[in-house]
Formats: sequence, C-alpha cells, structure tokens
Amino acid sequence: MKKIVVALAGNPNVGKSTLFNALTGLRQYTANWPGKTVERKEGILEYMGYEIRVVDLPGTYSLTAYSLEEVLARRFIVEEKPDVVVHVANSTTLEKDLYLTIQLLELTDKVILALNMIDVAESRGIKIDVRRLSKELGIPVIAMSATKKIGIGELLRTIIGVSEGKVRTKPLRISYGAELEEIIGKLTAKLRGYDLTGYHPRWVALKILEGDPEALEIVRKLPEGDAILSSLSSLGLPVTCPLLADEKDERKRPPCSYCVRIGNSLTCVLIATKRRILAKNLVKLTVRGPRLRTRSEMVDKIVLHKLLGPMVLLCVFASAFILVFTAGKWISDLLTMGVEEAFSLIEAYLAGLLPPLIYDIITGAVFSAIVTVVSFIPLIIMFFLVYSVMEDSGYLARVAVIMDRFMHALGLHGKAFLSVIMAFGCNVPGVMATRALESERDRLIAILINPLVPCAARIGVMAFIVSLFFSGFKATLVMLSLIMISLLLVALTGIILNRLFRGERGRELIIELPEYRMPSLRNVLLLTWPRVKEFLRRAGTLIMLGTVIIWVLYTFPTGEMETSYGGQLGKALEPIGGIMGLDWRAITSLIFGLLAKEQVLAAMSVIYGSELTRILRMSWTPLQAFTFLVVFMIYEPCIATIATIRRETNSWLWTSISLTYTIALAILMGALTFNIGRLISS
Repeated sequence: MKKIVVALAGNPNVGKSTLFNALTGLRQYTANWPGKTVERKEGILEYMGYEIRVVDLPGTYSLTAYSLEEVLARRFIVEEKPDVVVHVANSTTLEKDLYLTIQLLELTDKVILALNMIDVAESRGIKIDVRRLSKELGIPVIAMSATKKIGIGELLRTIIGVSEGKVRTKPLRISYGAELEEIIGKLTAKLRGYDLTGYHPRWVALKILEGDPEALEIVRKLPEGDAILSSLSSLGLPVTCPLLADEKDERKRPPCSYCVRIGNSLTCVLIATKRRILAKNLVKLTVRGPRLRTRSEMVDKIVLHKLLGPMVLLCVFASAFILVFTAGKWISDLLTMGVEEAFSLIEAYLAGLLPPLIYDIITGAVFSAIVTVVSFIPLIIMFFLVYSVMEDSGYLARVAVIMDRFMHALGLHGKAFLSVIMAFGCNVPGVMATRALESERDRLIAILINPLVPCAARIGVMAFIVSLFFSGFKATLVMLSLIMISLLLVALTGIILNRLFRGERGRELIIELPEYRMPSLRNVLLLTWPRVKEFLRRAGTLIMLGTVIIWVLYTFPTGEMETSYGGQLGKALEPIGGIMGLDWRAITSLIFGLLAKEQVLAAMSVIYGSELTRILRMSWTPLQAFTFLVVFMIYEPCIATIATIRRETNSWLWTSISLTYTIALAILMGALTFNIGRLISS
C-alpha cells in the first residue's frame, strides 16, 4: 500500500481540527513535537489503496518565527517534506487567510487550498469563483465543509493526484517591486551555495528582510554569515521596526535589526503590505456577494458585552455544574451501587482462596480505591463533555476575550488567560501554554498563578464531596463560590506579583473568534475521549499503586490505624489541621494529592474506611467539608505540574517558591474559612 504524508495548515479556528477528525476518525493519536512539550496530532486513513498519514500543524497566521507554533509549522514542511500541504481556509474570511496561502507558496509547491465552511459562506450570499481562484494561485482549490463532510472525497482525490504528480501545480510567484526585488536578488545570490538547512535562498533572503529570528540565526552560522548580514548596511539604514514598538516607551522598543529602509518605508512593512494587497486583489477577482451581519456577530453583542458578558459566563458555568450534580450524580450513584454489589460477591469468593495479607490488600486497599474512583468518574466525564462542548461551539475563545479585562487588572493581558482556561482541564498544559507570552515577566507570573486554578481532577473530587453535603441548586452555588474564590486568589496573587516583578509587559491579546456552531457529537466525543482516557490510565496505574502504598503505611507496623506509620505522621500534623477544623485523617489524605489529585479520594477510602460516603457524612460538618475543599483547591500542585514548572522556568528556586506559597496560602485560607464560618454560624 502506497503511503502519503499530508500536513494540515491554517489559521486558528478555521475548522482545521474538524477536518482532521473527519479524515482520521478514531485512528489518531497525540504525541509531542521532537524536543518540545507541545502537542502534535497525527492520524491515519486508508483511501483508494493509499495509506494517508495526516499531521495537524499548529494553528498560525504566518510563517515568520515570532512564535513556537510558526516555527514548528514551517520546520515540519521543510524538514519532513510532506507530500502535500493542505491549507484550510475559512471561506467567510478569505482575504485574511490568503495571507498564509501566499507564504506557503513561497515555501513549497505542493499546496492545496481547502475552502472550508463553504456552506456558511453561501448562506450569507458570498459566491467564490473556485476555478478562477485556482487559476490565479496556480494550485488546486477545493470548496468544502468539514462539518457536513462536503467535498472531502474530492479533497482526498486531489491529495493523491498532487502527490503522484497527476495534478500539476504552478504556484503564483509574488513580485515585491523593482527596488525590493533588487535587494532580494542580491541577497539571494550571496546565499546560494550554502547549506541553509533545507530552505530556499530566496526564502531566507525574504525572511532576513522581515527580521525573522531563525533565518538570521541560520545565516549567522554560515562561514561568511556576519559579512553577508553586514552587507545589508550598504543597501539601506537598519532601524527600529515600528511593528514591534511600544509607542508609550521609546526605551522598550525591541530591535528589528535587519529591517532596511527603502525611501520612507521598511522592507518588513513593504513585504507584508505586498502580500496583503495581493490577497485583497485575489478576493476582488474571485469573490462576489454582500457581507451580511452574521449570527455570531449579533450574539457577540451580548456575549462580549462589558456587563452582560461576565453574567453569561457565570450562567454557562452554573449550567455546567447543574448538569454535573444532576445527571453526573445520578449516574455515579447507579455505577457505585453496581460496583459495590459486584465487589461484595468477589470478596466472598476470594475469602478462602487467598493468603490473609493479600486478601486484606485487595479488599482493604484496591477494592476501596476502585469504588471511590468509579464513583466520581461520571462527574469528571460530565465536566469534560461540557468543556468540549464549549470548545467545539466556539464559546471558549470568547471566554478569553471576556477575561481580557480581568487579566489587565493583574498587569497581564488576555493571552495569559488562555493558560488559565487550559488549566481548568489540566495544570500541566496550562503551564506549558504560557510559552505563547512574549514577555518573560508575564510568563513567570502566569506560571506561578496557574496552580491556583482547579484542574478537572480537582473539580471531580470537589464535585464528589460537594454532592455528599449539598444538593440541587445549593450544590451548584457551592461549586461556583469555590471557583470564584480560586479566581479571586489568582487576581490577588497576580496583582502582588505584578508589583514585585519589574520588566516589559507583553502585547495586547489578538485572538481569532470562530463562528458559533452547533457542537458536533462526533467532535465533542473525540475531544472528550483523550482526556477521559488519560484519567483512566492514571486510575489504573498510579492511583492503584499509590493506594497499596497508603494501605501499607496505615497498616504497619502495628496493624492499627492510629499507631501506624501514617497515623503517626497524621498526629504530628494534627496541630496544623486543628486551626482549620480538620482532623489528622483529612490532613494526611491531602498529602497524597502530590501524586495525583484523584489520589486524595483513594487515600481517604483507605484512611476513613471503605464506606467513605457514610463515614464522611458522620465525621464532617458542611463547614468542615467546605473548608477541606478550599484547602484542597489551593494547596500543592501534583508532581507532574511541579516537574513542568521546573522545566518551563529552568529553576528549582521558582519551583520551590510555587510549591511553598500554595501550601502556605492553602493553610491561611483554610483557617480563615473555618473560623469565619464558625463565627457566622454561632
């Protein structure tokens, strides 16, 4: 079977992931880019006797190395040399997307332009002359809709045709004007004959004139690299690039070292302008029809409103938690009953077959942990489903815009909230998402506040405990109040760190807002399953192993809980728990959250006993439960997050500070919560 490698490129939120899912279905997997902790999605499909490997490149607006996404996208095209690059474009915003098309054509000849959401464009009266656009660009252009699976067959046939050379491409070559072309020509001639790591000399010349950091580094490493770059001074005057300038402070203007002035213009500006003019002219030639006000724009008048937007956001989260505490709790109760019944039968069967020690480990540790973990799996799945619906519908991007003002109050900008949003799923990718921040100062602040955001595992545990002490709308209010406390602490910590850390702030938030759409069940499930699978993997390995270790700690050397190794540790920590109204069992169960936050419930099932639900209701008051949740929400990040913070900051000092201040803050907030609550209730 012949094999074809296809790269999917495109701006963020153009339906690239939807097309990837439509092509590959369940035959997809995620890994990391070589040497990077950034997710890489690949999938395989078989079509007409070909095995097609599809690589979903990071969403990017250009191919200039100002972000990690842009670097990874172009490196894959040059170094991996895919047989075909499919540029997925939004048919309703074609002019903006064609800017990337033009850059792709400068990098490779084997490009197919896939005009996605053609059905949406036609519903707005927008008509695209696909044949004329294909002729002008010199590449195949396919009108399609990934959501409705329109044009996918034609796209696959064209991919095969281009890879086999049966469909020939003759890409459009842009001219940047006589003066600039002369400079490009001279620089290209100087670069010929050198190893440019796979890049074409003309392309490297263009990127040098755009001030591209990676292109400059490639040239600097050449035997005569410094001389080549120095020769630019004879072509014009190197100046500070206004595109990267901070207008409020002249001293903070970063250098764009090799921009060259031609007349009153800079080469980086001229190059970008020429591309935009070409994109505009292509649209004039090939697109007809009125631009109607879209439904998304009308909805955004409310959703992005200064006052109404946060209220809508609050309602969305309230609806999510109501769903978790109704459907999720109902499924959880049924599942728990079924598992408990099954285990009681298995325990009776094993009673005379196994040695006492092995029997005690299985029934006292493993079975108890499984019952506890199973009981909140539905709650976690329900949260992941809601999160995926928000992502697939286009609302998640609006959350970043709504919270942009919130982040400005911290001295950061809205892009930092993207890492906060990701942290609600998991703190590890949340910390890694801070790489998108240009300023090291902003990045460090965002990393330090990230562990204060409750991840899905913590939310699952919180939902389980809340459901034991509260019900219905009251449970939803309790969960919302916990989330609000978390965000308030994020804000206060951010304000303090903003005043402590000096340095340049990042630029404003620029984010693509996708069209609202009805979430696809297939997409929602494909987004949800990897997250659920990761949780199940941890539950089946780390949590089970951790539970056995906990059982050993709380059984040996005496066989009595209070005189065991774990009991002695708990007694030593009891004074700390006392100021928060928590007994030694609650405090020691928190310690094991270092392995994974789900481990806390597994630890509690060993420490409190197998009938955890009944025992907790007897042992705790609602105030103690709420205090425990406040502490659990804030205290130490899990070991995976700690390792990520160490890797991203490259500093054990900042990692230690992150761990220390979250524990101290958790103790402070626990003491305040319990004592203020006791005063109010007395």
